Amino acid sequence: MGSKNRFFDNRFQVNVEAFYYDYKDYIVSEYLTQGAAAGDFALYNANKTRIYGSEIETQFLATEQDLFNVSLALLHGEYTDFTLPVASNGLTNLSGFTAMKSPSASIQAGFQHTWNVGNGAQIRANITTHFDSSYWTLFDHTPGSAQPSYTKTNLVLTYTAPGNRWHVQLYGNNLENTAVIATAAPPNSSSGTVLG
Repeated sequence: MGSKNRFFDNRFQVNVEAFYYDYKDYIVSEYLTQGAAAGDFALYNANKTRIYGSEIETQFLATEQDLFNVSLALLHGEYTDFTLPVASNGLTNLSGFTAMKSPSASIQAGFQHTWNVGNGAQIRANITTHFDSSYWTLFDHTPGSAQPSYTKTNLVLTYTAPGNRWHVQLYGNNLENTAVIATAAPPNSSSGTVLG
């Protein structure tokens, strides 16, 4: 459920939502890199999984040239009943484990400023930053598969010619040069960890 709201002549927008999912036979996967099934994914069903959270998004047009936005997401994901048919990470009972790729908090913030220059041309600067708290990249919490909390910041500078005839951009992504685990494999795998 959620609510969308606008205030101050639509200059300030606030959207909120909350959700609760109670899954049966939730599918989790593991990338295989050895043996006859190398290159495929092993699929398992967590008998019961609970995922719930909330999100708030705000946007504020401070002036005709200045736009701010901030969003916050809170998440809890847990395998509440999960027994594997074969041991993974030395375990078969993963009940109570945090669901993979489920950061407990995510924050995004941005600021945009526009300069109006001669003959209708525009210069626009936009900076955004994203934060994720730590999370597991494998469902069985294999050592080395934890992604620490991180931030990534992007910057874009755009010049738009009069009449929107053309534009040119200068941008920088991931200014912190942060490496993030995109996927991971068990320790007996030759593939190791992939950073993105």
